[in-house]
Amino acid sequence: GKTTILNMVAGLLEPTGGDVDVLGKQPRQARWEMSYMFARDALLPWRSAIANVEIGLELRGVAGRKRTEIARDLLRRMRLDGAENKLPSQLSHGMRQRVALARTWATDPKLLLMDEPFAALDAQTREAVRAEFLAFWEASRRTVIFVTHDLDEALLMADRVLLLGGGRILREHRVEFARPRVQRTLEDDQDFRDLRDDLRAYLQ
Repeated sequence: GKTTILNMVAGLLEPTGGDVDVLGKQPRQARWEMSYMFARDALLPWRSAIANVEIGLELRGVAGRKRTEIARDLLRRMRLDGAENKLPSQLSHGMRQRVALARTWATDPKLLLMDEPFAALDAQTREAVRAEFLAFWEASRRTVIFVTHDLDEALLMADRVLLLGGGRILREHRVEFARPRVQRTLEDDQDFRDLRDDLRAYLQ
């Protein structure tokens, strides 16, 4: 159900009843104002890292020199200097997901849809890439709809957590820990542990 919701917001699926309103528009009309990041990096294997980041800009008609400038800056901020011309097959899982994250930000979207974007990464890489995402988000504060099965990740990243089951919202909880948030610091916070335990008990 969670991925289905994202796909309806993105205009990839039609609802069987009711309406979906995205940024005050029908989803298909708002498509160019959104970016979608998947659990797998979904990079085009024949395009270099920088060319993959440029895809959304290219589709929007941004001039070649400008889109290369934007893509190179994003890759630099992702600590991928020197990897611009490498193919996805030459990159580690973590590096590929950083490229995908740079591609997501390249068009400066008003809304980001993220479907378990860090789930395929090992724990150490996941923490690093997640921290990089949060640093980008802190600078823009764009709206994000983020799907995860990781309760710690939800509480680290979200302002609102919605627990879904059977196609329904079972519970909503506002997350009011101060930002910027650091996972290891939060884990020492008793309020964080109490909230996590409460939500975990509810899910069980």
